[in-house]
Order: sequence, then structure tokens, then C-alpha cells
Amino acid sequence: MDYGVSSSVEAYVRNHKGDKPFLAVAGFMDPHDICFWQDNNDNGRTREADFFRIGERLPPLPPNLKYDFDEIWRTSKSFGTVKWQNYIYDYCRMIERLDRNVGRLLRAVRDRGDDTIILFTSDHGDGVGRHSRISKWHPYDESVKVPFIAYGPNYGIRRNVVDTTHLVSGVDIMATVCDYAGIAAPPHNRGMSLRPLLEGRKTEWRTSIFCELQEVGRVIRSPRYKYVMSYEKCPKQDRPQINECYLTQDGKPSMFTADVRPRLRRVEQVMLFDMLNDPWETRNLAADPTSRNVIAEHESMLSNVETSLIAGREFTRS
Repeated sequence: MDYGVSSSVEAYVRNHKGDKPFLAVAGFMDPHDICFWQDNNDNGRTREADFFRIGERLPPLPPNLKYDFDEIWRTSKSFGTVKWQNYIYDYCRMIERLDRNVGRLLRAVRDRGDDTIILFTSDHGDGVGRHSRISKWHPYDESVKVPFIAYGPNYGIRRNVVDTTHLVSGVDIMATVCDYAGIAAPPHNRGMSLRPLLEGRKTEWRTSIFCELQEVGRVIRSPRYKYVMSYEKCPKQDRPQINECYLTQDGKPSMFTADVRPRLRRVEQVMLFDMLNDPWETRNLAADPTSRNVIAEHESMLSNVETSLIAGREFTRS
């Protein structure tokens, strides 16, 4: 399907006439469906063996494939070493296929020689063996951290610059697109325009970022730490309404609202990672007594975000 998507969007870009602005969205599937790569056999070949017949050229395993700490969600896979290598290899091939399709769009934009901007990102990542995971549904960077790449040299977007300092989010895309289009962002937009960052201009920026996970999970990321907690999820069969997925302390299903938030049942386990000194997230520091102040600080950040969400107010800095 991706070849058809890239070809049709390429044709649209190349055949667009006149000065009227356009917005084209190319939604690619790769490498999403790697998550279905689980069966033990394919056409009589076992995935626990050298499935691709490339021997020592199979990719190495990630350093955090094996880990040992208490966590909130335990959904790891028990693949053998070679099966993990086959999985990672196939994922890389999917990325190469995606690169070809993105490249087709890049060439179309460059051939126009105009002020078209390309923004590339994703909805989520994949475990690819890190923390013995595949797919998403976990708070580690391999799942929640996604690429964000911008191309538009005619608009002053810098080339060959990698920014690992600023905390950005998918909610920033709307504000960014509106900024470049010269129109105001929607009134309830919670994002910040990335334009000053893309063009290398100094600007005041947020000091933490929020992520929701599995409806009830919460992640707060600051420049150094990542804090993870979760409310108790109400079993689906016990929900009167589909969005009543939170469980209160008296065992009743509820929506996430201002009056009920203090009464929600919390999962006892929390997680804290020092992303500066432990970027592979191999040590949960939550039980360390010296982490109490850090946890309290991030709990306060989370409370501010949730209060803003409930009130429906815009928040651009947390």
C-alpha cells in the first residue's frame, strides 16, 4: 500500500498548479506491521533459526534486552536470541522500504524548487527487542519517543541539525503548521510552534512533557528524568460506558473528571528513570529513598497537567 500512497502524493505534488497553498498527508504503514511478526514458522522455515540465511550479518541484540526491575506493565516476549535478531533485521528492512517512499516525496518537492515544507513523524515506536518488547503499550523510549524531521530550506529550516535538547510533542504539529501557513492555531490547541527551534532562533520552551499510556497510564518527562505512574483500569466488561475506564477507590467505574480524580485508585508501583545516566532505562529508581524529592516534583508536574486538561484550558508550558 505504501508505494501507492507515495506515488499518488508524488503525482499530486508534481502536478499542483498555481499559487494556492496545499496540505498533503502521506500516511505510510511501514514499519507498523512488524508487530504481527510473531509466528514461529513461515512456509516451513522456523524463525528461531537463520530465517534470512545471512549468518553473522544478523544485527546485534540491544543492551537492554534483559533487565531486572519492578515495572507497571509486564508484556515482554520470550523470543530466542536468533528470533530477536530476525525480528530486528526485518524491522530494518521495513525502514529501508519506508526510506524509499519518503525519498520519492522529497525528490518531488525538490524538483518544484518552491517553499513546500515536509514534516515527518510517527504515532508510536516499536520495542524491537528493547526491554524484550515488540509493538507499543509501554512507557520506554522505544515506544513513546518518535522521530520528528522537518525539511524546508527555503523557509529557513536548518539542515543537518539534530536537536536533542528541547522536549517536543505531537501536539506541537498543529501549531507549527499554522505558524508556517500564517494563520492562528485553533483556540484550544495545546502545542507550541516548533518554528523558532527549526530555524535556530532562541525562544522560551517547556521544561517537561506529558504522555498518556493505555488510557490510565501517565508519563512525565523532564530534561533529566522520566516518571511513570498509572491509575487502576476498570475491566471492560464492568464499564457501563466505553469511556468509564478508571476505577475509583470504592471499586466503581468512572470517567476522568475533576471531582473524581482524587478518588481514583492508583497502581502502587511507580517508575523513575534517570535518562541522563541511564538512557536505556535499565534501573527503576523509584524505590531509592534519595528519589523522593524527584518523584514529588514530577507528581506536581503531572497534577498541573491533569488539572489543565480537566479544566479545558490551554497549556503550553508545564
